[in-house]
Amino acid sequence: GAARRERRSARGSPPSRARATPRSSRSRVLQPRRAQQGSGRRAAVVGMELPGAAPVELRLPPEGQLKGLVVDGQGAPVDGASVSGEWRNGLNELKRTARTGPEGRFEFGDLLPSQLSVVASLGDLVQEESTYVAPGATVELSMILAPQGRLVVKVVGQASRVFLVSEGRKSAFDSFIDVDPKTGSLERTLPAGRYTLMLPVPRDGSPWNGKNMRLTMAAAAVVRSGETTRVQLIAPDDS
Repeated sequence: GAARRERRSARGSPPSRARATPRSSRSRVLQPRRAQQGSGRRAAVVGMELPGAAPVELRLPPEGQLKGLVVDGQGAPVDGASVSGEWRNGLNELKRTARTGPEGRFEFGDLLPSQLSVVASLGDLVQEESTYVAPGATVELSMILAPQGRLVVKVVGQASRVFLVSEGRKSAFDSFIDVDPKTGSLERTLPAGRYTLMLPVPRDGSPWNGKNMRLTMAAAAVVRSGETTRVQLIAPDDS
């Protein structure tokens, strides 16, 4: 009788390798939540619990935002312009759209760190800019919707950059532009208008080191709609 009970008990017991895993030892993914509450910025947190290990959290970088201004060739705000922003998030391409108000402003929020391509358009006028949104940063971008022309600058001498300044208005194009080392020239499509071209030179005749820089006026150029303007700059010997 005892041997029969032992055989019946053995048949009713499941093999050890078929035993259910205790719930506490199974891996599970924690639900995403938000961190940094009250800071004005948000950061997504995703976690996972592994068997026999402490919970692991992955913190995504804080989101940034882009604040933009669209103006016409005279610097007046453009109302009703269509604005789109495109960027890549891993393998996905994302897109946002907005429309400017009476003050010419638009805004894209909740942006993960990325290189953002922004296109503003109204009728036949189109302007495209590219900017980088850093983690948790607020980036301001100015865009000009106006008839455009092309500026070609040939630099004679040693100069790696040219500073371009638009006259008579605050412009998104007031910045350094790199000179192509192979051709010694640069090309830009710009809103029609008058521009000043400046070259960087060392201060007080000291050796050039990229920091002891001052700007000297080199030339002026008028960019006309639908035309190409060509300018030649002569860089100082010590630049």
